[in-house]
Amino acid sequence: MSMALKELKNRIKAADNIKQITRAMKLIASVKIKKIQRAFLPFKEYFKNLQEIVSVLLSNTDFKLSLKDLDILKQKEGNKIGLVVITSDKGLCGAFNTNIFNYFEKNYINLRDNLVIVAVGKKAVSYFNTRKYNLFATFDKVGDIPSFEFIKKLRDQVFDLYKNVSKVEVIYARYYSASKFIPVSVKLLPFDINLVDIKRDDKVTLDNVDHFIFEPFLEDIGQEIFEIYVSSLIYQLILESKLSEFSARLMAMNTATDNAENLIKDLKLLFFKKRQEAITKELLEIVAGVEALK
Repeated sequence: MSMALKELKNRIKAADNIKQITRAMKLIASVKIKKIQRAFLPFKEYFKNLQEIVSVLLSNTDFKLSLKDLDILKQKEGNKIGLVVITSDKGLCGAFNTNIFNYFEKNYINLRDNLVIVAVGKKAVSYFNTRKYNLFATFDKVGDIPSFEFIKKLRDQVFDLYKNVSKVEVIYARYYSASKFIPVSVKLLPFDINLVDIKRDDKVTLDNVDHFIFEPFLEDIGQEIFEIYVSSLIYQLILESKLSEFSARLMAMNTATDNAENLIKDLKLLFFKKRQEAITKELLEIVAGVEALK
């Protein structure tokens, strides 16, 4: 076999190996999407119920008055902005991380001197470390589904960050569908109680809400309920980002698998063509040799 045919054969084998890897990664991404959906969809229902509870409590006069000293609800003066940026831990997910960084550069790069960053995901940690941004905290091992212990640590860092800035925002990839996920930013702190949807149970009316009895202390309940609410919101944003990440990875690996298959077809066609040319050439040489011997 000629060197050209051996090289083509090696290229076909390499492309086939790549196809097997990308196909396996596509299957893994598909499985993980289902795994995250099993966590994300029930949690959305939980968060909806939590909103209903908070909205009912906010209708209670005593409860609302007790919130006036709650730090995470206080509006603050100043130009410092805390920014939580959520990316993936790994690559091979198309333009997922690039789109997040492009969104950041488009909307926040001019505020560089006033930014304090919490980087979530290895890609975010690497990006902001390389560019020497002011990093307040880093979380480079998020996992497919973050543990509640992880969320508590992140929430505590966000609360500590808010002591030094005027507001805290989050950049993440909002999930719309399996093929649509767009980077957006949302304000996390100061928490705006007006953003809580007022959805009350039919049995709860404004007449009896003010007759609630709170134990042990109303102030502690207010602090605890909003800590739970903020933790739940962070958890939902990370799950949504993970769902977007693996959807992007599924699409990228599907495209890579298709490209590998097309490359293999082209290489095989070229291989057969070259081999046929070599066989024809050898036959012609044999015929020419026989004719010369006559």
